[in-house]
Amino acid sequence: MKILEDPISDEFWNIMINRARTNTLLYREIFRCTPDDVFECFDDITTKYDEKCIDCLAFMKEKYEKLKDKIKGQIVEFPLWFLKKEDLSRGIFTKEKVVNINIFL
Repeated sequence: MKILEDPISDEFWNIMINRARTNTLLYREIFRCTPDDVFECFDDITTKYDEKCIDCLAFMKEKYEKLKDKIKGQIVEFPLWFLKKEDLSRGIFTKEKVVNINIFL
């Protein structure tokens, strides 16, 4: 393909960004993946999706069969805003506070 000759061109960049956005929306609809930017705090993970889905595996399979041809490659957007409203600081009485922070980095 001609577009692959210059992978740093604006045209290539726009194609990849659009593909990543499309795939992200499809994966969100089909698989309900986490981490995802739609989850701003831990409570969102349990409340954002329909809790009435009794057989979620069958639901996902049905969605996948309908939408699988729209997925192209594996590129997706990185979830930069996942849990952005959640306080992820270490509490004073947690084991993570006792251990040096460098262990986790």
